[in-house]
Amino acid sequence: MEAAGVMDEYPCVVVWGICDYADSYKNKGWQNYAAATAAAFVHFGLENTLSRLPHAKDAPFNSYAKQHESTCLRDTRVDLLREIYNWVKGPDEWCIFWLSGLAGTGKSMIARTVARSYCDKQRLAASFFFSRGGGDVGHASKFVASIAVQLAQNVPASRKHICSAVAEDEEVRQALADLHAILNILEDPAQPLRLHHPSFRDFLLDKKRCDDDSFGVNGGSTHKKLASRCLELMSAPNSLQQDMCRLSEPGMLGREMDGSRITACLPPELQYACRYWVDHLERSYGSIKDGDVTHRFLETHLLHWLEAMSLMHETSLCVNLVARLRLLVTPFSHTVASFLHDASRFVLRFVSILADAPLQVYSSALVFSPEASIVGKIFIRQVQQTVKMLSQREAEWDAYRSVLEGHSQRVNAVVFSLDRQLVTSASNDCTVLVWETAMGQCRSVLEGHSS
Repeated sequence: MEAAGVMDEYPCVVVWGICDYADSYKNKGWQNYAAATAAAFVHFGLENTLSRLPHAKDAPFNSYAKQHESTCLRDTRVDLLREIYNWVKGPDEWCIFWLSGLAGTGKSMIARTVARSYCDKQRLAASFFFSRGGGDVGHASKFVASIAVQLAQNVPASRKHICSAVAEDEEVRQALADLHAILNILEDPAQPLRLHHPSFRDFLLDKKRCDDDSFGVNGGSTHKKLASRCLELMSAPNSLQQDMCRLSEPGMLGREMDGSRITACLPPELQYACRYWVDHLERSYGSIKDGDVTHRFLETHLLHWLEAMSLMHETSLCVNLVARLRLLVTPFSHTVASFLHDASRFVLRFVSILADAPLQVYSSALVFSPEASIVGKIFIRQVQQTVKMLSQREAEWDAYRSVLEGHSQRVNAVVFSLDRQLVTSASNDCTVLVWETAMGQCRSVLEGHSS
């Protein structure tokens, strides 16, 4: 069968059924479908496995991002190119050709010329062109995986072996196999692990009940490590960045985006970090001080984080998360305290806009923030070039903190709760909405009135 050797590694009940059904016909026209089905299955299965490798899409010389980068003109750099081609064809045991020279002398152009030449001859296995400040191609963290993906695509004989190596992770599998008694391990590797018995968690966290230091878990220190790892992940060069899903159009609505595209740009571990880093920081009993790692992260990635939360449809949570961060600031850390106070006003004012269009955080939100806004001053350079401010902005934040949107018709009554924690609004649209005054979030919608 055309998929021999690969079927052992992928579930294939349906495919085998189709192939056997087609093979059962004596008509050769039907039997061809068996080969086509098996071949299509193999291609899909291997491509799906390769897609799990975190590779740099802009690394190859002929990637979309590099389509306009030039090669050597005809009859130029002839001697040097001949030397390289002779090295490739010759018996020299050295597998590296070191091309050195000063910046701007054409090394990259020569490399692209060689890559183009062998690509046209279908002899190029892989290429990776680094670029300083170029995201995934600005560092080597995805170099090996990128080469592996290209090898699998350009050298068919290697594809099966590369995919097998990706699919197999014996260390993780063995570790999980030893924990089946206490963990609910789903077949889908993208799903989280869960304890069979929630009470076991309480046992591990209680020093009085679990007095074995090698077995017990210190909740505070564990949350501290998780918070640190979340910040580290979000601060990585290829992680949170402006327009991380390459929407290009600042007016594009989040609901118009394909979910698979968001997942590709925001993998599950990054989504987890964006959503839960504040929770871990709180539960670690940590604090925020002027100039510490949390302060530096916020001054660099606040808008990137807001964009990511918008892409995840979690913008409304940002109001609450920023408010909780303010409570973690130590006394006398006035710089970060002022920043978070301003960030709170910034998020409250523009939360409804960010919930609809992620990239508006770099245009409408920054452009219409007051002149004195700390967030506006720090991130003003990230305003998209297509936006120009023709009139002067407000000097300070005005009296109102946020706009509560939810009714479709005129609001004719507003009542606060006795503790001022909730406010209720009644409208001609025959609904009553209950809001949290601190966060501006709608707690519930009461329907039933006819007039």
